[in-house]
Amino acid sequence: MQSTDITRSIQIKKYALGALIVTLTILTTTSMFMYALKPKEEQQSQATQALDPCKKEAEHVSKEAVAENPNTGQTDPRVLIQLLQERMASDEEKTVQLEEEIEALKETINKQANVSALFMANIRETDTAIENINTNVSESQKILRSLVLDHEKSIIKLNNFIFGTAGVPAVRKKPEEKVSVFNGSQEEEEQPTNLVF
Repeated sequence: MQSTDITRSIQIKKYALGALIVTLTILTTTSMFMYALKPKEEQQSQATQALDPCKKEAEHVSKEAVAENPNTGQTDPRVLIQLLQERMASDEEKTVQLEEEIEALKETINKQANVSALFMANIRETDTAIENINTNVSESQKILRSLVLDHEKSIIKLNNFIFGTAGVPAVRKKPEEKVSVFNGSQEEEEQPTNLVF
């Protein structure tokens, strides 16, 4: 009894599984057919859409021709061809003008690039010139400082000589702190004692 129930349930499951497989295959085949047919329709619609601008242009030109010749109910193909040729010529002129404007813009861009390169070169030269001037100024300050110190020493010697010949002994002073004009540091200045020549 139980074995017959088990076999029946197995057979029912087999039938259900078979029915499920059949329905799935039917659904997949129909979906494949629909998918295969759909791109052809889309391609045809795209082709018709691509032809629509040409049709619109031809209709526009024919309307212009009818507007020029309202007496004729039909449009002469020669008139349409002439209008299309005029339209193409005007489009070619516009493209030529646009190309000329583009070339002019390219030339101005190149000129501006050259000007900016020259400007940067001038800035570099100016920087080097400023550095050279700074080094020259620092060197001249050093030379001037040494000259001033030598001049002070010669003045001290001359004073001692004058006072020594006059019989006035030179008094030795304590070293004084003197602020240098050039570097802002404090320098000690010694007044030498009586020098005998």
